[in-house]
Amino acid sequence: MATNEHHPDDWLSRREAASYAGVSIATLDRAIKAGRLKAKKLEGRVVIQRQWVDTWLLAALAALALVAIAVLTSFVLGLLDFDQARHILHHHHRVMALHTHLRG
Repeated sequence: MATNEHHPDDWLSRREAASYAGVSIATLDRAIKAGRLKAKKLEGRVVIQRQWVDTWLLAALAALALVAIAVLTSFVLGLLDFDQARHILHHHHRVMALHTHLRG
């Protein structure tokens, strides 16, 4: 039987969520403010479900994949040279590191 209750370990403080995701609290707060990461106020404090963090990280990976596909396609078509393609991909490398923080 499914319930709407969540295990207490599934709720994270901003600090715990930032640590779990491997980002700063400022990055986490920007994502919440921009609406990219769902958060809830409970008893006067902001809490985030672990699943919401995972969803946010997966969305970041999907965005990186789209950037990589676009850059590599542009390179193959001759619209970018190697150094331009490398520079763009290097600029987005921090997003790629987020995958190591996903929980299965």
